[in-house]
Amino acid sequence: MAQPQLADTCDLEWFDAGLFEHLTQGGRRPLDRYTAMFYFERSPFFDPASSNTLARQRGLEPCMPGVLESLPPGVEFVVEVDGPPSLFVIRKQLRRRPPEAPTPLSHYHVVGPVVHQAPTMHRVLTARIARLAASLHEGFDRLQNDLDPLSHIIKQEEKKHAAAAVKAAAAAALAAASARAATAATATGLPSATPTRTSALSPTPAAAAAAAISFTQPEPVPVRRQLGTAALERWSKTDRIIINALRQYPTPEMPPVYSGLDTQPEVLGTAVPAASLPTPSAVVEENVAAVEPVAGKKRARAHAT
Repeated sequence: MAQPQLADTCDLEWFDAGLFEHLTQGGRRPLDRYTAMFYFERSPFFDPASSNTLARQRGLEPCMPGVLESLPPGVEFVVEVDGPPSLFVIRKQLRRRPPEAPTPLSHYHVVGPVVHQAPTMHRVLTARIARLAASLHEGFDRLQNDLDPLSHIIKQEEKKHAAAAVKAAAAAALAAASARAATAATATGLPSATPTRTSALSPTPAAAAAAAISFTQPEPVPVRRQLGTAALERWSKTDRIIINALRQYPTPEMPPVYSGLDTQPEVLGTAVPAASLPTPSAVVEENVAAVEPVAGKKRARAHAT
């Protein structure tokens, strides 16, 4: 007796070892289109209200040509692919009155003793998108782990430049104090007093003001020093992670309507060859060339002040 049909059977697999052994006579006789349909009709995928049940009640074989066509229109099951001894594809369809063609509803696979429903396009796309999202999430996590050491290196470089600026300001204050002392000694005729180490450690108010200016206007960190060999290797590793994640999925074929279009990038309607596009290293060099003149101007203004 056929079991009632389930609402969602895409995740279900069904088999009956005893019935399969009986139909195949212990493996000596493989399944054919007739025994495969008989075996499928005992599964929960079969609809007992279909035309196949009506044909069985009238003593007819549903797989015989012209049998289902002789019955009133309705839901029916037909063998679409006959691949003995281990593969059969059964299509569930809604047959209407001629000349309307039948409408496919679902497909089922009989692989050996196992029967299962073929997944729908919606379920296939959902699974692919979920797998792609998981791969991207993992790639961004690795990217974050690779960027953390780089940010630490940049902070260390900034601290070194700030310490160097303070030391330079202290040296300038000491030199200015020595010059003023020498000038005063020359004007009064007294021997010049060379500032001691204590005066260097305790700068004058002018030296403190110079140091404050150096703190408020620190020199910009050169981009060329930040991106060393280790940093470039980390960026290359990140690129490889993203590329390997994207290569797991085949490139979809474009429909014929798009075959004549130019797939290269365009700028103001003109196609740009891929070889002429700037590389990441070229962009970095361009940024360095743009930053250095601005940094020189800022240093000139700071010294003038």
